[in-house]
Amino acid sequence: MRSILFISLILVSLHTGSAVPIGGVVAEKAVFSPSDTPPSTADPCGLSVVYCQEELGKQITTAYTAIETCKGKCINASGKAPIKGQSIACPRAYPLGTKVKIDGQKYICDDRTAKWADGRWDIFYGYSESDYQEAIKYGKQLKEVIIQL
Repeated sequence: MRSILFISLILVSLHTGSAVPIGGVVAEKAVFSPSDTPPSTADPCGLSVVYCQEELGKQITTAYTAIETCKGKCINASGKAPIKGQSIACPRAYPLGTKVKIDGQKYICDDRTAKWADGRWDIFYGYSESDYQEAIKYGKQLKEVIIQL
């Protein structure tokens, strides 16, 4: 039993970078047990329970619909049809598939803004006339944009 406790404490010590005394109380606070896997190097934050994000601050956001942008079949830059409440056209500096949060709503960057509008975030509002009217009403707004890594 003492060897298992010692292994747990070594893992805690390696993870936190600080010396950890051997003792039962410390073992209860251990970050890892011998059966746990250390943090993955693929996880940019090193812990799977932490959500990594980059806050970009206030950014220009707009809204678009299929009515003013699609001629015939509506396909975005990712090769798929845009989805209301999920699709966003991102600045060209961000790769397709980037996850974005604006006003608590999560979007996936699956389209690109036009070159003349590069730098703004264009939210897809849908396919109907009422969606188009909502997009016009949205206009151009400064919103906090968060990239989720």
